[in-house]
Amino acid sequence: MISSLNKCSHSRKRGFSLVEVLLALAVLAMAILTILGLLNAAFDTVSENLQTSQALTVRDTMDRALLTPTDILDENGVPVVTQASLPDTKFSYVYDWVKDKTGKSWNDAAFFVVFSRRLNEEEDDAPQMISQAMYCSSATAMPGKDTLDNLNQDGNAYLVRLFISPELDGQYINMDENGEVANSRYSIGSTLPAKADQYALPYLPMTIEIYPFAIGLSKQAEDQIPIFSNMLILAR
Repeated sequence: MISSLNKCSHSRKRGFSLVEVLLALAVLAMAILTILGLLNAAFDTVSENLQTSQALTVRDTMDRALLTPTDILDENGVPVVTQASLPDTKFSYVYDWVKDKTGKSWNDAAFFVVFSRRLNEEEDDAPQMISQAMYCSSATAMPGKDTLDNLNQDGNAYLVRLFISPELDGQYINMDENGEVANSRYSIGSTLPAKADQYALPYLPMTIEIYPFAIGLSKQAEDQIPIFSNMLILAR
């Protein structure tokens, strides 16, 4: 009787076998991997939403800037045009930037850098921020660190490519010397009339592509996929 009790007692004290421990660890590992996968997916979604939100802000900044070219700086931080030197219409100024930009190649576009800049001192608790658009004369003529530092850049900067939208395909865009719309249609990849007053439509559709920008990044941006691409309409 005593021997049987001792055997039962030893049986109750027996631990888990190695196989049982390994199975438990495998189940735990699978659960952890599943949770990590869900967390990564959630983080990716949050990151994509944040990136899209920032890209929309960049698009809005470009929309406003093209309506007010006097607010646009060049790659050296100097206004590209003053009110006194602005042509008769703001439309014609922007038109000259993009009239021959078809987007066929990376360089075949008008380039801008959009960034946030701080207007007050860093010590101030309530930062006053504005979004600034900067026109770059080419794909390689980009602002340097000193220029952005002097403009109090704060936060991310974005590279913008702007070119004639394919949506213009098939439209009558030419105006003859009598002010009549010419009987010729625009085809994708063509350039626009030399002067804005020869362009027949009351609006100009453009494609806007937005990329992350950092010093030197623009040289590799050709191999990147834009984080945002859409159509931007410039009205006369």
